[in-house]
Amino acid sequence: MADKLKHRSLQLLCLHGHGSSGETLCKQFEASLFRSLAAPVPENTEEGIDVQCRCIDAPFSEPSRHKHGRQWWRYDNDGTGDRPQDWAEAEVAATRLAEELATAPVPCDGVLGFSQGAEMVHALAVLAHRDDPRFGNGSRLPRFGISLSGAVNPGHF
Repeated sequence: MADKLKHRSLQLLCLHGHGSSGETLCKQFEASLFRSLAAPVPENTEEGIDVQCRCIDAPFSEPSRHKHGRQWWRYDNDGTGDRPQDWAEAEVAATRLAEELATAPVPCDGVLGFSQGAEMVHALAVLAHRDDPRFGNGSRLPRFGISLSGAVNPGHF
């Protein structure tokens, strides 16, 4: 059976939550999610999945929780992120995401985001749907998005 097993590679771009980092997110995923995906395949399975994860850092520093913490945009005092400067930072973060997708050495199959990173997954879907020029003609857009513990912030886009 092992000779017949085919492997597919799944390329994920992963976006961390507020105050975390790409490195921290990848370590957490490797310790849990990806370990379960790498479990031995059942006897009757002819195809396995090799998950490749690239975790990137958000564009803005946020050292209040961790020395090297990052954020996709700042939250105001009430934690809603609804100020004009928060919206401007969300635009910068969307541009960072578009650049990452356009220049990735290997095209991403999907984008996975946790918490504030999940809100960036939502932003990607909305902006791509609106034909935002930062996302080109869609040829480098991922096929799917996964949102973990994220809210929708309608004020941003």
